This record gives sequence, C-alpha cells and structure tokens, in this order.
Amino acid sequence: MSEATTHVKLSEFLAEAPSGTAREISDLAHMEPEYGYNQLYTPDLSLHCNSCGGTRIFRHVEQRSDGRSTPIGTRGSNYFLLYKCSNCTREHKHYAIRANLSADRGTSGAAYKFGEFPPFGPYIPPKLLALLGESADEFKKGYRNETDGYGVGAFTYYRRVVVAQKNKILGEILKVAERTNASDTVKETLNAALRETQFSKSLKIAKGADLGSLYVDGHNPLTALHSALSDGMHDLNEEECLAIAHQVRIVLAHLAERLSQMLSDSSELSKAITGLINRHKE
Repeated sequence: MSEATTHVKLSEFLAEAPSGTAREISDLAHMEPEYGYNQLYTPDLSLHCNSCGGTRIFRHVEQRSDGRSTPIGTRGSNYFLLYKCSNCTREHKHYAIRANLSADRGTSGAAYKFGEFPPFGPYIPPKLLALLGESADEFKKGYRNETDGYGVGAFTYYRRVVVAQKNKILGEILKVAERTNASDTVKETLNAALRETQFSKSLKIAKGADLGSLYVDGHNPLTALHSALSDGMHDLNEEECLAIAHQVRIVLAHLAERLSQMLSDSSELSKAITGLINRHKE
C-alpha cells in the first residue's frame, strides 16, 4: 500500500477521495463483542442521489451470507462495499478498497481506494449537461480529468466542448434576450456572434452584448470564458491549466443555471399574464 500521511474519517475517505488515493483512517474499525474481532466500520455517507435529486444519506448493505459483520486485521485485505440511498433505495454506490489496522490493533489504520462506481467526481448539474447537449459525454471526460488532477486534459476537453456548443450556448442567451425584451443592439450583437464561425472572434463579439441579468458581480460570464479559452494553453503548466479548467466549469454551471431559471421564469410569467387577460375577457 502506498504511503499515506493524512488522517481522515472513513466517511470522508469514501465520499471525497479519488481513486488511487491512500489515507490514514482514524475510525477504520470497531470491536464486535459477540464474535471477539475488530469489524470494518461502514459509516453512513452523504452523497448526491440522482433519483432523489439532491444529497441523501447512503447506508452500507451487508453482503455476507452468514449475516455477520466484516472482520479486519493488521494484514491488508481487499473490501468491496455496497451502499444504497436510504431515501429512494434505488441508487447504489460501490467501493473497492484495501485496508488494514495499525499495529496496535486499535480502531485506526490505512486504506487505499482502488475505485468506485458510479465513478468519483463532484455532482454535475443536469441543467449544465442539458445546455451542452451532444457534448455532455465529452464534458464528463473533462470533469474526470479535473477531479483526477490532470489540468491540461481538463482544459482541453472543456475548451473542445465550448467550441462545439458555442452556437447552442449563444442561442439560449439570445432566447433570454428576446423573452426579456432586451434592446435591438443586444440581439443584433448576439446574432452577429452566432454568424461568426471562428470561435475566439465569436466570443469576442458576444461579450459585447449587455445582458446585465446574466452578470455576476457586474461581470459578463462570456467575457470570462473568452479570456480563459480564446488564447489556449500556450505556456501554462499543469497546475495553471487545472485552475482555469475549474473556473471554466464553475462559470458554465452558473450560466446554465441562470439561463434555465430566466427562461423558466419568463415562460411562467407569460402564462400568468395570458391567464389573467383571458379571464378578464370572459
């Protein structure tokens, strides 16, 4: 097992550590009085459940046929853990780890994560995946590179996705402009950006569209994306690429959420106004 130096709780290790990670665990086991051996601790986990649409408690499902708890000792052993959402009971999470207790046979020890399924990674908002359309799988590959610490790979995938879905993103922004009665200048600017085939030029044009409703702290997210993606990687190192990739993902997620919210609010408001007008005519 690889050398590990960071002491964490097993719940943190399972939920937050990527595959290929080794850690010193403070609560790896507890005594099983009935059988007289140390039992592998299987704490509840707070994980995102796709079926429930939010964070839920996942509980370990004991898989031993004899119903007894899983023993753990000072010699390294492999463990395959199954967790299930306690709310819907449909979503499952599988972990493969190797673990051993410390020499004093207390509750602490070391663990190494071989892998997990579904794969490790922070939650990706469905609205962002919907905005990216056919490039959603490509974005997930970039996400995997980001969570594994591969900055160049993450940056490359994210840029590829935004280039491929440039017109879809700009088209959604244009819908917002039309439904919120933006000025003709704003709509003309966005249409000009849609007509431009060169990616960097298109974003440069689009960032001139003054859509304050999409701004964050007074800043246009399109300006941020243009600044980050138009110049490419050039002489950036792995760490710098990783930082930019992370920022690009955050901006895209915000943009997707805001666009969805504004289009939904506009549609709901339109239906409400229409309903009131029709009621008045009756």
